[in-house]
Amino acid sequence: MVDLRVWPAVLAAGLCLTLHQHRGRYPVPVPEPAVPTEGQARRWLLDHTGTVAAYARRLYALGYFERAWHLVNGLWPVWLLRKDYALRLELDLLAWHCACR
Repeated sequence: MVDLRVWPAVLAAGLCLTLHQHRGRYPVPVPEPAVPTEGQARRWLLDHTGTVAAYARRLYALGYFERAWHLVNGLWPVWLLRKDYALRLELDLLAWHCACR
């Protein structure tokens, strides 16, 4: 589910909102997503931040550290749009733990 639905959506939204930032690809090859409009990308990211964060936590718990790191990195545009510092600190710490493994 994460490889086929969540990551392509996060990637499409991130590419639309942060064209200047070059991100590495998720480790599992996925077809290129259709690029939404900036408004659709912003709305989707804000509406689904909690879901993506839950998937990142679950992937971390299952030992898929690289995938969890990629999802947290994919949420980077959210921190520009929404100042949810508690969630950002939690996910930054999770990403740091992923990077250390």
